[in-house]
Amino acid sequence: MTPPQPGIHWANVVTSVRLVLALSLWVLGAAASWTIVAIAATGATLDLVDGPLARKSGRVSAFGARFDMETDAFLILTLSIFVWWTGHAGPWVVASGAMRYAFIA
Repeated sequence: MTPPQPGIHWANVVTSVRLVLALSLWVLGAAASWTIVAIAATGATLDLVDGPLARKSGRVSAFGARFDMETDAFLILTLSIFVWWTGHAGPWVVASGAMRYAFIA
């Protein structure tokens, strides 16, 4: 990994957009199911972009990797809570979404 470089890099901008998409799911709530699917699919697709973009531009950093990982974990936790709230799975699905946070604790 390269040392941190000043400025905002495109890979982190893409990850920030993914985080905003994940946060927007909470505004919508679990009721708008097709909208949630579209937003989550967009966020998952963008996850395919940020890593290669960082590597291609030579802007790989520990911060960017951690930012990407935490954004992924937040999206997974959000979606697992919504699946539980809608009754499509039991409370165990929230435990699977919370595994990252349990590991850190």
